[in-house]
Amino acid sequence: MTNIENIFVQYIEKNDYKSLYKSLSKNFQKSIKKRELKKVVYSYKYINNKFFSMFTKSDMKRCIFLSPDYQQGISITINKNNEIEGLYITTITTESDDKSTELKYYMPIDRKWTVLWGGDNKLVNYHNDVISQRYAFDLLIMKDGESHMNEGENNEDFYAYGQNVLAPQKGIVVDTRSTMIDNAIGETDPNNPSGNYVIIRHKENEYSLIAHFKQDSILVLPGDQVDETTILGKCGNSGNSYEPHIHFQIMNSSTIFNDCASLKINFVNLENPIQGDYIER
Repeated sequence: MTNIENIFVQYIEKNDYKSLYKSLSKNFQKSIKKRELKKVVYSYKYINNKFFSMFTKSDMKRCIFLSPDYQQGISITINKNNEIEGLYITTITTESDDKSTELKYYMPIDRKWTVLWGGDNKLVNYHNDVISQRYAFDLLIMKDGESHMNEGENNEDFYAYGQNVLAPQKGIVVDTRSTMIDNAIGETDPNNPSGNYVIIRHKENEYSLIAHFKQDSILVLPGDQVDETTILGKCGNSGNSYEPHIHFQIMNSSTIFNDCASLKINFVNLENPIQGDYIER
């Protein structure tokens, strides 16, 4: 039996925007006119697209397809009624001159987590267009397709909240912040994007940033030496975060975001994890 996502991609490949439009959810149809969808569909010139990845969360299935030459891609978000809730068609850019880490790192976790955002293209990693965050990961904990118990109305409902966050490699702590409050679920603090965070110097031009810690949970101070077994603090929901998760990246300076460049991470025990992957130490 053909999966519904393959049928939707075939509509795009055949420029059958009318069938595709009928497959949109009512809310999606309200946000895009049929002629606008036609323009989007006709802009995509590839056939025989290859399935790349799938991620399911809260009754939404996000499927990624790439063109045969990996130059363009399609992201389709499908609800539990097999209707399209989101569609994103884009050009894929490959940054061949970007640098990778010389050291090998662990994910900053001590149990099984899931990659919410991560990978080398913007279909699986929304950080990808930003030089300072290009190879960053957002991590959370999933159980049975959900990141929370109950209705997920409080931070305490989320499986990641309060979980240990560990150093990804040995190094020296250079900066921390632990005073930011945790956001209410669904709210963010874009003025303080990292929220509570730890920055560690691992070697010259290799610094880790772990962000969104729980308020007052950070256990290390600048100048402390850490290794892969050091608990840095607890996962929270501070900063530009709408639900409890970890933001993790390696960068070439200790000045976060605009003044640094993200490095592609070489891992001790993982190879190119992407959105939807389960990961452990």
